[in-house]
Amino acid sequence: MGMLRFLLAVAVIIGHTSPLHGFQLVGGKTAVETFFIISGFYMALVINEKYNKTKHNYRLFIGNRFLRIFPMYWTMLIIVLIWSYYYQLQNVYSHFTPYITWLPHMSIGSILYFIFINLFLFGQDTVYFLGLDPSSGNLFFTTNYANTSEWLEAFLFIPQAWTLSIELIFYLFAPFIIKRGWQFVLLICVLSFVIKISTFSIGLTNDPWPYRFLPAEFGFFMLGSFSYYIYRLIKNKDIHRIYLWLTYIVVILFTVFFSLIPGANILDYDIYRGVYYLLIVGAIPFLFYLTRLRLHDNLIGRLSYPMYISHIFIIALVNQYFPGAYTRPTFYPVSSIVLTVILSILLLIFIDTPFEKIKSLRMLSFSKADNKEAFVNKKIHT
Repeated sequence: MGMLRFLLAVAVIIGHTSPLHGFQLVGGKTAVETFFIISGFYMALVINEKYNKTKHNYRLFIGNRFLRIFPMYWTMLIIVLIWSYYYQLQNVYSHFTPYITWLPHMSIGSILYFIFINLFLFGQDTVYFLGLDPSSGNLFFTTNYANTSEWLEAFLFIPQAWTLSIELIFYLFAPFIIKRGWQFVLLICVLSFVIKISTFSIGLTNDPWPYRFLPAEFGFFMLGSFSYYIYRLIKNKDIHRIYLWLTYIVVILFTVFFSLIPGANILDYDIYRGVYYLLIVGAIPFLFYLTRLRLHDNLIGRLSYPMYISHIFIIALVNQYFPGAYTRPTFYPVSSIVLTVILSILLLIFIDTPFEKIKSLRMLSFSKADNKEAFVNKKIHT
């Protein structure tokens, strides 16, 4: 599924730049929620088939998930901090500018809140449900952050990382939900989408409610987890490769040409998105069946996370060093995509790969500890 994940990352970049000769792929919002579905599938897969071999499964799973997310995030955070500080010294607007403007008006609690969410990711999605009261310096809940005096998104050094907050919360709960079987997964999925429909029915149709509200987005992870149980039904069957390749081609074509479907960007957008999500849920088991042993596909897929976490920084650089880039419909998205891929390859080599080795060593260490404990217990009882 590496190519699909790569294309979804490209869709997010195009969504934050400009369409490439009319091509937007599935759009940034749809790409993010599709990533949630894919994450749900992979987490159900590894929880049931990889992290079920030691007595410390939960600790091993959570530790390895954090090793996947945080080293690369912190690396990009350091890069962005240095870059922002450099431009702030030149009196150019940077990520520090909102802090310099608002720091005198913030309470200690507000300051600690921003420090925590920028360092540890948890809670970044909540900035879209809060405002800052200049008179008290405290944060307050709002149903429409667009009406507040300062959008709190401006205080995020890596603003797109709000999705990682939702992702991490899913990781914390995933083992307890997924281990209870597909029926429980489906129940949580239904409840989540009931919440989504309910918020819409009471008039909460503005951003962030249709897109960033964690209880309503949780259902996408559950869709992916449910897809894993479909995979379990087919993984030992002999499926003709022509059917697998047809599924692969349909998904890729739908992903690439989604924005060119008549009405996809107007009245029928949500209907097309729903069809696309259902296609992804049904296709993932077969896509994984087809590509699971393809190392190059896996490598391409691994680029998706560094591309996602670094692309806003790259877009800012393009805008900084190529004034008016956003008015050049080919140069703007292409340069942003190419430079993001280059930086992502470097992050993959120097950050992700070393920590992948650490994750493997942790798996081995926990396994050895369990074997040693089992041997000692056997000696005691004999």
